[in-house]
Amino acid sequence: MAPRIDTLLLIALLVGPLAAQEGPKAIALGLHGKDFDEWSFSLGREFPGAHGNLWQTPEGVAFAGEFWKGGNYVSISRNFAEPVDVKALVLEIRSEEAATLGFRITDSTGQVFQQRLSLSESPGWQRLAIRDLLGKKDPISWGGAKDGKWHGPAKSISFLLDRGALRDREKKQGMISLRSVLLECP
Repeated sequence: MAPRIDTLLLIALLVGPLAAQEGPKAIALGLHGKDFDEWSFSLGREFPGAHGNLWQTPEGVAFAGEFWKGGNYVSISRNFAEPVDVKALVLEIRSEEAATLGFRITDSTGQVFQQRLSLSESPGWQRLAIRDLLGKKDPISWGGAKDGKWHGPAKSISFLLDRGALRDREKKQGMISLRSVLLECP
């Protein structure tokens, strides 16, 4: 027996709005191949003396910094071809040397928000979720609108290895590895 038209219409009306409601989207920022070329490395030249590099690993990417001759940090950054409305970031990260990861996100006006995120002392991979993108616990911002308020969407993100974040400050060098960077979008 064929379903009646009014039954099909009722099902379409009930299911249609549910299907149209989308949950958060996730954008994986690639770390290999052509995607690797989208990442840039910086020696934090406003504080001269740091040395370091960015390279691909079988798991993802790694970057290192050496601070024997000065410098405060090294970083990797990714500019977005099109601005992205970011709600959160989820990373898989590993570092035996760093106690914190520096994180920067730049809004549409060019205002940069920076914060430090605690890392586990475990030598293995850890999952780090960044839900407070502006660092409201310890907010630092500069450039752009210079008002400490978010003006979305995001233009870029950066991750920093800071000399002051090294667990053994006498060693004056460290490395951070990433195997995934996921942007959660509304």
